[in-house]
Amino acid sequence: MANLRRARTRELRAAVVGGGVSGTACARTLAAAGVDVTLFDKARGLGGRTSTRREGTTAFDHGAAFFHTVGKRFHALVDEALAAGAIAPWTGRIRLIDGGQVGEVVGAQQRFVAVPGMSGLSRFLANGVATRTTCRVAEVVPEGSGWRLGSDEGADLGLFDVLVTAVPAAQAAPLLVHAPELAGALGEVRMAPTWSVMVSWDQALELPFEAAYVPMAPVGLLVHDGAKPQRGDGESWVLHGSTGWSTEHIGSDPQTVCHALVLAASSAVGRRLPEPSHAAAHLWRHAAVLAPLGVDFLLDEKRGLGACGDWGRGSTVENAVMSGISLAEAILARSR
Repeated sequence: MANLRRARTRELRAAVVGGGVSGTACARTLAAAGVDVTLFDKARGLGGRTSTRREGTTAFDHGAAFFHTVGKRFHALVDEALAAGAIAPWTGRIRLIDGGQVGEVVGAQQRFVAVPGMSGLSRFLANGVATRTTCRVAEVVPEGSGWRLGSDEGADLGLFDVLVTAVPAAQAAPLLVHAPELAGALGEVRMAPTWSVMVSWDQALELPFEAAYVPMAPVGLLVHDGAKPQRGDGESWVLHGSTGWSTEHIGSDPQTVCHALVLAASSAVGRRLPEPSHAAAHLWRHAAVLAPLGVDFLLDEKRGLGACGDWGRGSTVENAVMSGISLAEAILARSR
């Protein structure tokens, strides 16, 4: 606890690596308590696996498609985001396609999407937080009672009292080599890849749903992004490969993946879909949490190193957000 206690006599400086919903929720909570926070992300924009990819005038939520609320605290945060216009309810028809039969999804919860794209949730959470994008943190070196961060290009990113990693477990472990207990725990997490194919058609498909789950198929989820609020009216879809198929085809080239998942979607809906006007594939190497740790976060309070993410409790937006908030609250409680 020494590292955090020393910081009590001056302004606590914290670095959060990872601009997805877990990292932005952590940074937001720390900043609201007066901590000097800098948020780093290697991508051009925030979002992580709630990112939005734009192709011309069309936007694709090629990571998380939508989310639900379960706990009261997350529900309160969702209400705040709704009032700010950062998210909106989505009443699209969700179906289950099993053996060629289209059925209702039993016990469906109210669904929400960020607007105008899923990355809007991270932008809402990071509002007012100092942010550095297109910046990959590659080096963490102890200096005094803090941590000196360096980029993969050799740039000095600053000295911080606390470092939080909010990235997939496999990416966090190398940054936490000075906390071997944390790095070792992260090594127990099992995650799987997911291929996502972003597809547009020039004609309406006229399918009886806006999203459909497909068990035991190359494509596990079909989502009509063009039917979401503030997306426009185009026939834009995201085809999410199943975990098993994506794992087997992790080394496939994007063009092959596009062809395979469009064919799988045709098979799922029971008719051949027309040739798409646009198709592009993206591989999420660490998308699905197969074996979570069963904890909300990890924190070495003596060294001032922590980690948060959906790998703690499982692959949901709520788990990721609450992991970040819980870690921030633990840091604040130990620095008073």
